[in-house]
This record gives sequence, structure tokens and C-alpha cells, in this order.
Amino acid sequence: LTVVPRVLLNTVDGGTDGDGLPPTFNFATDGAKFPGFVKSNPWSQIKPRILASIKYLKSHGVEKIGTVGFCWGGWPVILALKDPDTSEIIAGANPHPSIIYVNSVFDEDPVEFIQGIRGPVLLLPASNDPDDYRENGNYFQSLKKIQSNSKTINEFNAVVHGFLPRGDINDPVVKEHVTKALEYLVLFFNEQLV
Repeated sequence: LTVVPRVLLNTVDGGTDGDGLPPTFNFATDGAKFPGFVKSNPWSQIKPRILASIKYLKSHGVEKIGTVGFCWGGWPVILALKDPDTSEIIAGANPHPSIIYVNSVFDEDPVEFIQGIRGPVLLLPASNDPDDYRENGNYFQSLKKIQSNSKTINEFNAVVHGFLPRGDINDPVVKEHVTKALEYLVLFFNEQLV
């Protein structure tokens, strides 16, 4: 069973169908709007929507839950893996992660932020994502020390940040990488949620 909750109450320029950013958002020209957008969606606003999703899933017999957050959505994934009220969430994934950037917005230390997670995290960094998310990166190595089943897949070097939800699948290279990322997500959660 898959649930896609709309957890963002605040958006940039109206967002896109539950996504916080419009399709025209460009970090080069609109990047100054991003920190305020992130701060306008704190965990205290996101958590009730996650709890409602957990309640819905449990009403359908689901006992173990995995969660995916794209880009800065990895930040609430980590919080859900730490919060005792969301203990049914036992694994998380973050395609083209931006957790470290969001940690800087909230003035958090990225390594301290992940302390206490109760489940593994899958990272799928794109070509232009920081090396910290890759196999030898400090952030990933810290995740691995806390949860040894955490993984990073460094096979997305032909696509850029945002490729999974926003990539043009009419481009065969993007389509191949989107398909591959979805396969890795399914494999990871099949391993973790058994």
C-alpha cells in the first residue's frame, strides 16, 4: 500500500500539486526564496500529516512503514526515523538529497542531526549533489555507523538534482535513471520492511 501525503502547508509561488516548488523554480534565479520556504514548513507542521498517514496505513493492516523524501524531503524522513510518535516508520530513502543544506537553514549539525535514527536510509545522489552523500562522504559514513544497512547508490551521474520527480522522461537517459531509481527504492524497502 502506498500513501502520498501532501505534507507541505506552505509553498513557493503556489508550488505544484502538493510539491512545494513550482515547475519554473530555478535555484540560480529563485534560490533566495528556498530557506524561507523550508523554515515555513517545520516538523511541527509536517508531523501531524505523517501521523495521519500512519493512522491510515495501520487501519489497512500495515505494521512497518518506509518513507521517501525527495530533495529536502530527506529532512522530515530523518525526523520521522527519530520521533517516538512515528515508530512504525522503520526505513527511509532520499533521492537527490539536500539534508545537509536544510540542516544549515535550521543551524543544525548534519552528523548530530542523524543521531538516534531507528532505521536505515537509502541515498540516491545525482551528479551535482555533494560528495558527502556518496560512499566515502562524511555524511554517508556517519549514517552507516548509526545504521549499518544504510546505502548510497552512486549510479546517477548522468542526471541532475531533481531528476526523479521533475526529470523529463521523454529523454531516454533521464527515463533510464528514473526507472533505475524506482527499482532501487523498491528493492531497498522490500529488504527493510519484511
